[in-house]
Amino acid sequence: MIFYIASLASQNAEDLTFFIASDTHYGKNKYVGSFNIEIINAMNEVPGMYYPDSIGGNVDIPFGVVICGDLTENGKKESFVEFIDHYGLNGNKKLLYPVYEGFGNHDGNKNGYVRNAIKIRNLQRKLLGTISPDSLHYSWNWGDIHFVNLNSYPANIWDPNCEWCHYFKDSFREPQFSLDYLKNDLEQQVGITGKPVVLFFHYGFDEWGKKWWTVQDQDTFYNVIKDYNIKGIFHGHTHEVDHYYWKGTPVWCVGSTQKDEGPGEFLTVNITSEKMVVGIREINRWKSFYIIGNNKNGGK
Repeated sequence: MIFYIASLASQNAEDLTFFIASDTHYGKNKYVGSFNIEIINAMNEVPGMYYPDSIGGNVDIPFGVVICGDLTENGKKESFVEFIDHYGLNGNKKLLYPVYEGFGNHDGNKNGYVRNAIKIRNLQRKLLGTISPDSLHYSWNWGDIHFVNLNSYPANIWDPNCEWCHYFKDSFREPQFSLDYLKNDLEQQVGITGKPVVLFFHYGFDEWGKKWWTVQDQDTFYNVIKDYNIKGIFHGHTHEVDHYYWKGTPVWCVGSTQKDEGPGEFLTVNITSEKMVVGIREINRWKSFYIIGNNKNGGK
């Protein structure tokens, strides 16, 4: 199935492929590790496969895999160690490609194991563009496109007017000045060039995601990005793949690598100067595709 055809502004991106996953939730139960391994195996096997005829071509080796938060169920050391043992860092474990993870609301407090471990891992990642002063948020370039990981959500401090998270008192609520980092990174790394930008974080703008950060936070975020060429925003948190537009920007909820009944899904993304193709891949089948491009006939 093909969904959501729209026009893209002209730009000079290379032909590049990457994968996106979310909500791995290590520590949730005794099965979650095996479900993630099945997804990892699928990621390792899909390069070289043909897309359906309606898409054409075959899947390239990805530049890397981005994971949009809730890496663990509980923020515990043993859960994140299992995540690392499976996903690795630079293609050195079961996953064959570099991984770029961010934290979510399940990944513990400001000084917890997961956030501190991510700080160390960020200093070990290859070819990053910038890293925030606290080493949590980071950016990089693939081809002509600029990518930014903002972890839980793009804001500076937690707003107590948040509809849902005021029920919690723990510091996992804190975004730790990711918005200030984004503002500075875009000024330094993109400026007035018009370079395409892709953003990743955990909470989205869907019904569940918007309960975890305020409309005021979202409007402040928009004011930071509105003059840049934002090609897409990818988020997790809701565990179901979805595609929608927020203030004119295409947004995808990435889904989840694990479900109660078994492995979940991941997204394959291919970007060229003409179109962006986002595929939903389960362990043994394509579920559907989204195409954003210049095809006036609807992509069929």
